[in-house]
Amino acid sequence: MNGDVGVKGLSLGGTITQGLKQDDLFKFSPGTSTVTITPVLHPLGVPVRAMILPILDAAVSEKIREAVDTHLVPALPDGSLWLQDDHLYHATLYHASSHAKPVPASSSDVEAEYTAIQGVTASSCPIEGVLDRFIVTKSGVVVACWQVLSSGTEPAVLRDALGKALPNAPPPEGQMVREPSILHTTVARLLQPPGASASAIDASAVASAVESMSSALCGLTTTFNEVWFIEERDLLALALNGRYVKHPAPLTCPT
Repeated sequence: MNGDVGVKGLSLGGTITQGLKQDDLFKFSPGTSTVTITPVLHPLGVPVRAMILPILDAAVSEKIREAVDTHLVPALPDGSLWLQDDHLYHATLYHASSHAKPVPASSSDVEAEYTAIQGVTASSCPIEGVLDRFIVTKSGVVVACWQVLSSGTEPAVLRDALGKALPNAPPPEGQMVREPSILHTTVARLLQPPGASASAIDASAVASAVESMSSALCGLTTTFNEVWFIEERDLLALALNGRYVKHPAPLTCPT
């Protein structure tokens, strides 16, 4: 995950996922003073089934959103930023089925997966995260990168346990998160403003804004004490305010 856009620049407006481009996922409605961005939802024949670590501390989510509003929003032209719902900030752990590697499942299969996930979380301690920095990728995804304290469960250990509990899940090379130790949270996505040239967004200004966000919040701590088993009925449902079903599974240290 390379965040050196101040040097290498941004590449916006192209393919985002599974051959879908920006115009396939977002509609822009210019108004008298602002541009309204509306997500375009794509129903999935096989729901994505993902395990995520939600940020449940509202104060932490508010600080992250405030940093985005204070530093990033002023650096961008209108109509060029899609904000992740701050009530759904999360770090993705593992996929039982992804849009790239769909694994069909009946309702009883999903229930069995949920039971298996609960077995893993019941024997795993919460994860203690410390915000290290924010970065923006070349494709315009703004993410918070977390370090993990040794007092809690290591993400790699938890992912390994989930993989063993879910034998029908996509293999490691089919997982959306390839690096087992990483925890990151998407907070926003840069978009190519409608009718604007590629130079409409100043990559150096974006890089500077993201650095300011890092300076403001580096060291922010949160406890990831619950796994959500999510069934996304629409493509990128958590990112685009689509339909999803949540199955919570608390992380409770074994006694």
